[in-house]
This record gives sequence, C-alpha cells and structure tokens, in this order.
Amino acid sequence: MRKKLLIAIILSFPLLAVAQEMGSGAFTLKVHASKARNPKLYLLYQMEGKKIMDSAELSQGAYLFHGTIDQPRRATLVADSTSAGLGEILRKSPVQVKTFKLFLHAGYLELNVPVSLNKAEIISSSINKDYIKYEEIFTDLKENIMKVARRQKESKSETEKWKWKVISDSLNGEKNRLHKDFILKNPQSYVSLFAMEEYAGPSPKLSIIEPLFKSLSVEVRNTALAANMKRYWKVKEELLPGAYAPDFTQNNVSGKPIKLSDFKGKYVLIDFWASWCGPCREQNPKLVSIYQDFKDKNFTILGVSLDEKDGRSRWTEAIEKDNLTWNHVSDLKHWENEVAKLYGIRAIPQTYLISAAGKIIAKGLEPKQLRELLLKELK
Repeated sequence: MRKKLLIAIILSFPLLAVAQEMGSGAFTLKVHASKARNPKLYLLYQMEGKKIMDSAELSQGAYLFHGTIDQPRRATLVADSTSAGLGEILRKSPVQVKTFKLFLHAGYLELNVPVSLNKAEIISSSINKDYIKYEEIFTDLKENIMKVARRQKESKSETEKWKWKVISDSLNGEKNRLHKDFILKNPQSYVSLFAMEEYAGPSPKLSIIEPLFKSLSVEVRNTALAANMKRYWKVKEELLPGAYAPDFTQNNVSGKPIKLSDFKGKYVLIDFWASWCGPCREQNPKLVSIYQDFKDKNFTILGVSLDEKDGRSRWTEAIEKDNLTWNHVSDLKHWENEVAKLYGIRAIPQTYLISAAGKIIAKGLEPKQLRELLLKELK
C-alpha cells in the first residue's frame, strides 16, 4: 500500500510542476552560457499593459533573472555583446541582434546557450518545450504563406491574383488543420490555448470552437488565459452588425470624461489606433479626408488610443501632426485599454461604424469601404 502511495506521489510531481507553470507566482530564469561573450542579457516582456525590462550580467557562467508573473507571458531575451545598451541594440537591423523568444512563467526555467543566444536550448520548462514543438510544426508553412501573400500583392492581373488566392486559401486550410491536430494531441499543454487562438481567428464561431475547447484538460481550461479567451469569444459573438454598441466612458486628452452615448443621434466611427502603430498612421490621412467630407452630414469619429502611460506626449503629438481634429480618448493602458477589451480588440487599426440609433453597422472597414458606406447611409 505504501509502495503504491509513493509511486502515485512521484507520478504527480510532473503534473504539479506543469500546474505551477500555468499559474501566477515567483519565477527564476537561469541561462547557462559558459562560452558567452555577451556581458549582459536583457529580458523583455509585458504584463498588465506595462512593458517590463530586466537585465542580468554574466556571473559564474550564467545569467540569473528573478521576478513575479501573473500568468505565462511571451518574453524575449536580447544579447548585449558590446555593452551598448538596449536602446542602441534595438536600433540595429534585426538580423544583427541575437534574441531568443520564450514563455516566462512561474517556477524555475533553465536554458543552455551552447554558442549563440538564438540557438538556446530548453533544459527545464514544459511550456517552452511544447512551444518549440509547436513552432517547428508551423515554421515552413508560415514562410510559404508569407511568400504567397507577397506574390498575391505583387500580381498585376486579376487572373494572377485569383491564382495566388486559391493557393493561399489552401495553405491557410492546412494551417487550421494542423492547429486543430495540435490541440487534440496536446490537451494538457498550455500552448494549445495559443493554437486555439490561431484556429479561432478574428471572427470565432462558438459552434466550432467550444467542442474543441472542451477537449482541453481541466487545468488548461481553468487558466487566466482560457478565461480571457472565453470572454473575447463572447464579446465577438455579441458585437455583430445589428447589435447595440456597448457604451463606454474614457477621458480625452484634457482629462474630461467622454461617453460614446454623448454622440447618440450621429453616425460614429470608433477608431482604435495608437501613435506607435505604423499602419494606423498610414491610414490617418484617408480618415481625415473622410471626416472633412462627412462631418457636416451627421457623422463624426471617436479615436480610442492604445498608447501607454509614458506615451501620452507621443499620443497628443500624433493627433496634432496627423491633423486628427475629432474627439480622442484613452486610459493609456496599451493593450489593456478597457474600451479595447470591451470591443475585443486584438490588432489595430480596427474600426466600428455605429448608426445614429447606436447600433453596429459594420466593423473593420477599409477607408474606401467606409466612404462608400457613408455615401449610402448619409444621402
């Protein structure tokens, strides 16, 4: 009896370690690098909308990081071979910078760097071993998808574009199949949640996703990330055209509270953007043109910025530089912006067009599509 109990306890140790990795708590990251020529390593990650940067110097053949984490977070290690400092390193071409991407999680993580940081090996971390396995499955496929997307964009004729679209659709179908297969074969893995996000896509269908989600282990389904995903799916299902747009309040650049409902009776484009978002800044001139053409026809724009606290000045400067003369709000919480979470925003630029009655007309409109729709709606 005692022997059976001892065996059961021993067998439970790996499960307990995995459960600890998926939760919150203190972490220790040890990077062995006996042959390293980098005086310092930087550890970069985000938590609750804040960018966090830590550093460690080489000591007795290893770098050591300590901290606390609320849930597993994607992180990047950056090598500083010349003591130039992080700012100088990030100004270099990406091919010149040695990095290693990983999941930072509670508990003990151990890496070994035989020669170069970008060739690091995972010694202890179930999540990261699964993540490497996951990445290996999709490396070639992702590269092919990007190549086809470039060919499609460069195509001169509609026939050629259609040919590349057919190939693209086939590759994306294969990607979805591989994601589903990974989830079904790895129900105990935290990484299956990331595969689930990819599989669900920007417009998740609960009838397809929920059975797959239920195939995951109880431990994985009870994580903070799983809870966030379920909330996101619910939000996306509720924010379909014809539904009432959720009201919200956030401060403008002067600190005055602004409500979406303040504009009831007008057509409103909610524009999610940020000063640091290149594609957002590129489309701003087109939005300015649309605003000028329709602002006197019962239409306005309400900008919601995903800038962060130390980016307030960049936010206000971008508004002025891009001539964005409509109302703007933000809580300066980056991706944790409360309005962005309310509307299930995972990428920017993103827009929602709201009717005078407060109902969602459309989302994700390109400027050309927006103009055409406003011409119909505001006759």
